[in-house]
Amino acid sequence: MKVKNYIIILFLVLTHFAYSQEDSLSNSYKRVSTYSSYKISPEDSANVIKLVLKGKKLSKVPIEIFKLTALEYLDLSGNKLDSIPKEIGQLKNLKVLILDGNKLEALPEELYQLKNLQVLRLGKNNIFYMSAKIGQLTNLSILDLWDNNVAEFPEEISNLQSLKVLDLRSVSMNEDQQFQIMKLLPNTKVLMDVSCNCN
Repeated sequence: MKVKNYIIILFLVLTHFAYSQEDSLSNSYKRVSTYSSYKISPEDSANVIKLVLKGKKLSKVPIEIFKLTALEYLDLSGNKLDSIPKEIGQLKNLKVLILDGNKLEALPEELYQLKNLQVLRLGKNNIFYMSAKIGQLTNLSILDLWDNNVAEFPEEISNLQSLKVLDLRSVSMNEDQQFQIMKLLPNTKVLMDVSCNCN
């Protein structure tokens, strides 16, 4: 076994428990009133902080969501979304965005305008490309790309000085790709599988 593989295995052991800390922000919203419908009266829309539309079989993001300008927590996981509309950029107060378990292949450029975003969960999608604009999300502390197709990252990801956890488990990466991401994010706990012999 190569020395690089030993180092990666040691790194995996050291970061195995990192994810136990990553939900602290999400947990802070447990006491916030949760809305589970996007059909909200205009007089109530200013009060909606947390919206959970998990597993609603949505094939499109309802446009009504983008009127909820106070929204800080949005969960659209477990749906059938193949795209996120550019209007996502209107949700300037968003801190937690959960898009796990959809059919996304890419993210709109407007998503990178969400300067307050701290948690971005994209696990179990089909994302194969990460824009250089990811570097604009300077408050991001958790980026979950578990079970996607992204193997290479732009150098701008090194701008994410607040990033504590990057989940790349079930993402096929060779040794060089793994070392490159670790070099770009030396202070981030990167969770990944043992390297593959892929290109």
